[in-house]
Amino acid sequence: MFCVVLDEPKIRKNQGDPVKRILTQGNNATFTCDVESGYPKPQIAFYFGWENTLKEVDPVHYSRYTRPTEETWLITGVETQDKGRYRCIATNKAGTDDLRFEIVQVYGKLHVKLN
Repeated sequence: MFCVVLDEPKIRKNQGDPVKRILTQGNNATFTCDVESGYPKPQIAFYFGWENTLKEVDPVHYSRYTRPTEETWLITGVETQDKGRYRCIATNKAGTDDLRFEIVQVYGKLHVKLN
């Protein structure tokens, strides 16, 4: 007899939920969806917004957004329009877990005038 035990995904939330960030325009920002458990291995996706009708953050359509690893999402050259709410969702056959992110503010670069 063979028995498979399914385990719901569990995301570490030691950075808070939601993870709130205040960023500076032009800098890079990395968000991590740190999945600590789940069987079978959970699939991870990042989304715009926190609501049920979610739009996936797709690097094909958003060139400044990349996925350096399965669990991380990188915004290169943060801009003011990046301000907002995002969410990662880890999913497998046993269930889902999620972690919310919010870019609360994006400050402009400081310009120093030299004489």
